Amino acid sequence: MKRFSIRTLLVSLAVLVATSASAAGRYDLDSGEVAFDCVSFIAGPYYRQDYAITLAPVSEELYSFVAFRTIPIAKACDAVFDVYANTLMGEVRVVDDIYAIELDYDKVAVTFQLAFAEYRRASETALWVVSNGTNKLYLGGTIHILKDADFPLHRGFAQAYDEAETVVFEYDPALPITTSDLQGFYLPANESLRDYTSPAIQLLLDEYLQQFNYTLNDYANRKPWFFNNNLYFLEAGRLGYKLGVDSYFMELAQHEGKTTGGLETVLDQVDALAAANSETDVDWNLSFIQRLGYIRSGLIPQDLQRLIDSWREGDMDYITASNQAYRFFFPLQYELVLANRNRNWIPVIESSLETPEVELILAGFSHFAGPDNVLELLAAKGYTIKKFVLTDSPFADLDAEVNIDVSLF
Repeated sequence: MKRFSIRTLLVSLAVLVATSASAAGRYDLDSGEVAFDCVSFIAGPYYRQDYAITLAPVSEELYSFVAFRTIPIAKACDAVFDVYANTLMGEVRVVDDIYAIELDYDKVAVTFQLAFAEYRRASETALWVVSNGTNKLYLGGTIHILKDADFPLHRGFAQAYDEAETVVFEYDPALPITTSDLQGFYLPANESLRDYTSPAIQLLLDEYLQQFNYTLNDYANRKPWFFNNNLYFLEAGRLGYKLGVDSYFMELAQHEGKTTGGLETVLDQVDALAAANSETDVDWNLSFIQRLGYIRSGLIPQDLQRLIDSWREGDMDYITASNQAYRFFFPLQYELVLANRNRNWIPVIESSLETPEVELILAGFSHFAGPDNVLELLAAKGYTIKKFVLTDSPFADLDAEVNIDVSLF
């Protein structure tokens, strides 16, 4: 693992007051690269141009450009480059902590020298505290698939889990799942998936499935929409993605004997998905071709990483925009998959707030953004909702007065 060396780290161990965290650049622990989605290049009061840049390590404290592109002027950028002083200043996210950094630019060598990095605060994530003034609970947005490298999860999730006496999921993992619960995924007995595809498309699908030791016959009784989604998850699995946050805490709760609950039943969830995909005039040949085209485009890792980054960083703007587009183009699906389920969950969440016991309620990230999201519905009922903010630092056990030289990253 490459290291991002720091000349001097000034550590403040005072308890941090919760503030709204602005966007930050990202430090990649494996490559050592520092990426900023937006850097404002400033030259006096009248010139500004924004760029997306990525810096790669040349040596211990030297970096050079590996990516540099012009972007539209943004409201607020991750960092600022002072053209006169040749200094880049901004905040960088290192796993789940935010550091202020300064890099000095050498125009002759075309390199950046790290001047300093200072711990600022623990970062935010998709985790909220809901209160009725007397009792509280935690709401956590989740991602259903992750890579091993995405663990450990943000420290906030571990803290909320430890404090909670009950963990509530979309459905209660302690209850058995029956065949009838999953009936909405299956075709009637007199139909086959091949009835919805042409021979040419069947050949393409069999060719793709062969690498997983499957054929189309293995999915013969599945509904086309279920199979189409399954193609995505097969590819994600091939790329190294596994079950995500929900499954992690389900297994942990089971192992530790912690009480679990559900916002809905498995049948509720399957029925909602089946109803949202009940259109009969779908050209499934075209849908399957589009899915295979997306898989072969190589965009899945990029798109998933953007989603995972947004979830981990609690970037609600990104998922809100995605949900708004979802609602605009697929209003029935949005209503059945998200909005209606969100409304049905509110009484369950309210009942949890009636007792002093603390619950951690986990549901997909998308349920907490966009029109009719869970947070919006609770706020409309008068509940207090705040973003969860850690009050510790990674150096909480150090002497508050000490200045140390470290290789932090």
